[in-house]
Amino acid sequence: MASELYIEDKLINLSDADFEFNIAVSKIGELDSRAGYRSTSIEINDIASFNYLMDLNNQSDLMYKKLKARYYSNGIDLMIRFASIEEVGKKYVKLRLYGGNSDVYDLMKSKQLRDVSFDELDHFWNITNIVGYRANTTGVTYPIIDRSIDSPNTIMSNANREVICKYTYPAVYVSDILRLIFEDLGVDYENPISQKDFYPSLLCVPFSSKQFLRNRKTERYEGVFEKTANQAIGVLTAIKFEQVNNPTKYFTVASNTNRDGAFIFANTLNGRFKASLQVQNTGASAVVNFLITTSNSSNGISQIIPNGTTTINLDYTLDADFDGTATPFVSLVCSTSSVTMSILSGSTFEISETEALNDNVSDIAFDVTIENTLEFVSASSIMPDMTVAEFILNYCKTFGLFLYFDELKNKVVFFNLSTVTDNIGKCYDWSSKYAMGDEVLTTSNDLAQRNTFIYEVADGEIKPVGADGSININNKSLVAENEMVALDFVATSSFKRLIDIDVLRANLFDKDGTEYIGEDNPRFVINKLYNSADFVDTSDFVYRDGLVTSNQTTNIPIPYFIKSGETSLGFNNNLISLFYNEIEVVYTKIKILSCLLRLNASDINQLDLTKPVYIEYFNSYFYISQISSYNPNSNKSTSVELVKLY
Repeated sequence: MASELYIEDKLINLSDADFEFNIAVSKIGELDSRAGYRSTSIEINDIASFNYLMDLNNQSDLMYKKLKARYYSNGIDLMIRFASIEEVGKKYVKLRLYGGNSDVYDLMKSKQLRDVSFDELDHFWNITNIVGYRANTTGVTYPIIDRSIDSPNTIMSNANREVICKYTYPAVYVSDILRLIFEDLGVDYENPISQKDFYPSLLCVPFSSKQFLRNRKTERYEGVFEKTANQAIGVLTAIKFEQVNNPTKYFTVASNTNRDGAFIFANTLNGRFKASLQVQNTGASAVVNFLITTSNSSNGISQIIPNGTTTINLDYTLDADFDGTATPFVSLVCSTSSVTMSILSGSTFEISETEALNDNVSDIAFDVTIENTLEFVSASSIMPDMTVAEFILNYCKTFGLFLYFDELKNKVVFFNLSTVTDNIGKCYDWSSKYAMGDEVLTTSNDLAQRNTFIYEVADGEIKPVGADGSININNKSLVAENEMVALDFVATSSFKRLIDIDVLRANLFDKDGTEYIGEDNPRFVINKLYNSADFVDTSDFVYRDGLVTSNQTTNIPIPYFIKSGETSLGFNNNLISLFYNEIEVVYTKIKILSCLLRLNASDINQLDLTKPVYIEYFNSYFYISQISSYNPNSNKSTSVELVKLY
């Protein structure tokens, strides 16, 4: 068979080189076997293409790089994407070839979840957003969770419906976390449970961290503000710029006396403020002061504007520090008695070269008091302290998911055994590829009579009944018990708060609410919106920030972990029955068939692990567990491990 190997787009002389590779489906919640993973070693004698690396004085860096690679068998792409040099001899180079999925999985393992770009979810932490975001079903929400180590207390009691804003922390919906993870990785993804029940549409991750961090990225405070229409100028008139060419959430707009349209910043900054103005005067000549004002201080430039219809371009730059001693806003003010002056459309006001003062603030938690502040929340600080891979693995374990990387579509595909059985109508008929006579039938060494599913529990908390579960197999030849799934996420209990409402408790503060303790316990919770009328006591929910209150009766976000009458997150209630039912059926009567199949390059190229295999000889459908020792340069059969579907 004709094979071609390209390394860094260079055709390599393969001579008699030969290799085999394996394709394996991950076990539930594991990446170690790397679903659909292609990895193999190949030894070649084309040392010239690798710059004669045995020469120890060779300055080539090839041995230290991930090399771009392609492998074709009879013109069919076998999805090899990378290579690394494992060993060099006088007459050979030994390469390790990888599928493109290896790169994706390595990125998952190396990238911290908090390093993913969640910037679009950044926002101000204030009563306006806490109340305004409460009804969100995407992005950020503010679920009501008891945040004290020993409630009821000043944080939340059962005597009233007060929600104290300084103890109310954000959460992010899992659907958005997954979306932003894969956007960051540069791949698409497909999730079979996105349309099933309410997972993950209402599944969210509440804040759980030792630190609640400000967003200190200075580029957030840079932007160009533009006049969209001519504006006449009067005495001490603040020039209002209607259009903001970057997201408006980075600034707030104040309307104070002579300061209409001033821009207020969330953090203490210094920066350069440049006005590029087209000023037209149709009256008498006048001295005009254009002032850029920060708080009560005024800085500016004086310039004579000639009479007539003259248009003058004014460029002025002010360096200003917002040191925290005054209200941090900037406004452009014209001081003139002329009523015939105007600022023309297209004039701009630019904020640039900003830098944050007191950079060490980014390393500490917010003050728990949010009264009259505009803290710009870093959404990444909401995320659990774990890698992307760890988050995805816990998600897969929770919902009984496998995953593989579809290289043709550049897509990570989540799937479960139900996905496979649902695809029976699209199955691969490999009946003609079956090499009769060498099959072996086994059961699994990974199973036990009792296979457990376990949540973690946080210190000082009680694991709710139904959080853990098991799949039981009536087979006395198996060991008594085995841990099938163990999550890093913790189960969360609820208590009566806010006048007999079941409210989750996840500790962030001491019992008096005075000391921020924080936590490092990742959690999944299901956010649900209620109305006051849904409860026996129909009192308003009163959001309070100091003396400021906001009464609400609708769309009150009260999450739960396990709740009677609701689809819950306990393995015993309801994860096993919903998402492990097909696995339970297969595992209870597990039959693993190892046989030889005459697979070709097209079979490997087009392999979709969500599709089952049918073999007429056995009159059965199978789930592809593993393909071993596939050799694109040989006519010999390939060893395949198949799991019978029921």
